[in-house]
Amino acid sequence: MKTFIISIAVMLLLLALIGVNIVFIHRTANALEERIGRLSIDDEAALTDLEAYWKKQKALIGLSVSSEVIRTIDEHMAEIHSAMVQGSAEDLDLATRLALCAIEQMRHNEECAIDNLL
Repeated sequence: MKTFIISIAVMLLLLALIGVNIVFIHRTANALEERIGRLSIDDEAALTDLEAYWKKQKALIGLSVSSEVIRTIDEHMAEIHSAMVQGSAEDLDLATRLALCAIEQMRHNEECAIDNLL
């Protein structure tokens, strides 16, 4: 009976940690989307804020998100930086759209859904 109670406690702890992880990923994705939405071609402060936030959160996100998704978001962040340095509004628009798609993919991969289990 003692073993059963311990196993139930461990299972509940794991479920709680999964829930915390899902909330963390969603909050981080929302914050990234908000920061990307504030970008404009001449706003260096918004770019610096976005890059600093991503750098800070990337280490924690990397504990549960696949390295492929992290690498994809990194690439799009570099494209955003490059577009802003070059002053190209079209490239910035494309890079932000691609980054938003990658962030949405990160969010989707961490959801509790049947297609993520199969």
